[in-house]
Amino acid sequence: MKTQKLSLILIVVITALMAGCAGSSGDVVVTGDQSNSTITVETGDVIAIQLSANPSTGYGWTVENLDSAILEQVGEIEYKQEKSDQPIVGAPATAIMRLKAVGSGETAVKLIYHRSWETDVEPLETFSMNVVVK
Repeated sequence: MKTQKLSLILIVVITALMAGCAGSSGDVVVTGDQSNSTITVETGDVIAIQLSANPSTGYGWTVENLDSAILEQVGEIEYKQEKSDQPIVGAPATAIMRLKAVGSGETAVKLIYHRSWETDVEPLETFSMNVVVK
């Protein structure tokens, strides 16, 4: 009886761990090289847009255009520095923005890299793509 309970607990734990890993490892990764392209995803998929950034300069990526009936931003934009022994102030990073496909259709996504307080200045960079959700 104890062996059966232990086996059942082990199965439940393994299943829970596998389910927890499925969300992030199943992301559809998009990089800056794919700007001005079209991608096709399924409803429920998460698109992880990974772009070069250096937030210590005041510049950051923001959403300029997003159709919330088709795509929904998941959390805040996350910035990750390259792995090193210690974080380096001012080092470049990768900005990661996650968008979940919540409805079928086709939409354009546009992100701009700018300083939020510089309202009359053109963005330093832009990223755009077309997304088809089936």
